[in-house]
Amino acid sequence: MKNAMRSATPHYTWIQGCYWMVYCILLSFSSVYLLEQGLSNTEIGLLLGLSGLASALLQPVAGARAGRMRRLSLGQLSGCLVGGMGLCALGLLLLPGKWVQGGLFMVLLALLQMLAPFLYAIGMGCAAQNIPLNFGLARGVGAGAYALASSLYGENVVAEELQKGYMYRDSVVRHSMVKVAN
Repeated sequence: MKNAMRSATPHYTWIQGCYWMVYCILLSFSSVYLLEQGLSNTEIGLLLGLSGLASALLQPVAGARAGRMRRLSLGQLSGCLVGGMGLCALGLLLLPGKWVQGGLFMVLLALLQMLAPFLYAIGMGCAAQNIPLNFGLARGVGAGAYALASSLYGENVVAEELQKGYMYRDSVVRHSMVKVAN
C-alpha cells in the first residue's frame, strides 16, 4: 500500500506533462499544419470551433457514462480516448485529402479536449481514496511541459511570407523571404 501511495504523484505528474505537451503542439500549431493541408483560415476557424463544440457537447455524456461504468476505470477510459487519438494521428499520416485531414484533425482535437476532465477526475479520485497526490506539482510540471513544447516546436515556424520565392523546373530562381514565429 505504501508503494502505491508514493507512486501517485510521479505517475500523475507524468500524465499531466504529456497531456499539456500534446495540447500545446496540437492547438498552437494547428493553423500551420492545416494551412499546409490546403484549408483556408476560415475553414480552420470553423474546424477548431466545431471540435470545441463537439467536445463540450460530448463531455457531459461521456462523464455520465463513465460514472456508471463498472467494466472500465477512469484510467482505462482515458486510455481508450488516447487510443482514439492515436488512430486519428495515424490517419493524418496515412490518409491524403484536405477534408479527410481536416475531419481527422477535428476529431483528434475533440478527443484531446474531452480527455482533460477525465485526467482531473483521476486526480480527484486519488484524493477521495486518501492516496497522497501533489496536484500543484503535477499541474506545475504540466505548465512547464507546455512551455517547453512551445519553445522547442516553435523554432523556425514560418509566420509570414514576406517575399514569394520562385522555381523554374527543378531549380530555385529566387528564395522566399520569410518571418519566423519565434
